[in-house]
Amino acid sequence: MDWDTFQLETPRLDLRPVTLTDASEIFAAFTPDIARYLYPKAPDRLEETQHFIRQAVQGRHQGYDLTLVIRQKSDQSFLGMTGIHDIHTSHPELGIWLKRSAQGLGVGRETIHALKDWIAENLDAEYIVYSVDRRNLPSRKIAESLGGEIYRESQVMNLSGQILDSLEYHIHL
Repeated sequence: MDWDTFQLETPRLDLRPVTLTDASEIFAAFTPDIARYLYPKAPDRLEETQHFIRQAVQGRHQGYDLTLVIRQKSDQSFLGMTGIHDIHTSHPELGIWLKRSAQGLGVGRETIHALKDWIAENLDAEYIVYSVDRRNLPSRKIAESLGGEIYRESQVMNLSGQILDSLEYHIHL
């Protein structure tokens, strides 16, 4: 499959591979507040975001990672990012973050449900891994809405030096 041309649509959203043209929108939206429950650190400079995108493109070309931007279908406004990581395994992992103004509108649920359906139809996967911080109730609700069950609990230090109280959900296909 040519991952560069991948596109997934939902009734309200377009998901497509991240490119360097998305860098300024990602940099502006991925703030320390947005990153507080996530492993990555919010970038201090645009160049850090560009470096992340180059790594994501490399992962896409090597076939193990598909990092996507989430856009509003009606006006193509940037809403956040999502990804299918370890795409070649029997247990790919999903991740997501949304800019502040896109939170609480069902965008996360719509995105993750669409990716779960796509994985079930197109990949040879047994289950999906979806890790969230215990305090991130909206993300926990997404996993639970898909029948996700907590498989493992751990504490992980993120790249900002904060301890995450991580719950690893398994969502069976």
